[in-house]
Amino acid sequence: MSQLFSGEDLLPTEPIFGQDSVQWMEVFAKIKQTEPLWDVWCPSKSLDEMSVKYIWDCYNLGEAVYDSDGHQTGLKPPLRLVEQHFQSRWRQNASVGFSWLYQFLS
Repeated sequence: MSQLFSGEDLLPTEPIFGQDSVQWMEVFAKIKQTEPLWDVWCPSKSLDEMSVKYIWDCYNLGEAVYDSDGHQTGLKPPLRLVEQHFQSRWRQNASVGFSWLYQFLS
């Protein structure tokens, strides 16, 4: 009989988001393909739309993610941690429009 029907507690071997606390480094360790990371984690605004505080927050805390109604639904990882872990590999697909960020991260 499978564990699902045996009456035993089910304990996941991997963290399930929302159930336990997960650190970004644990998430990063699971990533094998870095090519799509820039498309997902790049800043959502251009430099002229950002304040110095907004840039710092993206770098040090992570950028907030909002749904279509303006409610915060998540938080991107801090670019500082992404850069520490993946070096420049994570932004290989980056557009020229974010060249200012490369200088900031380098």
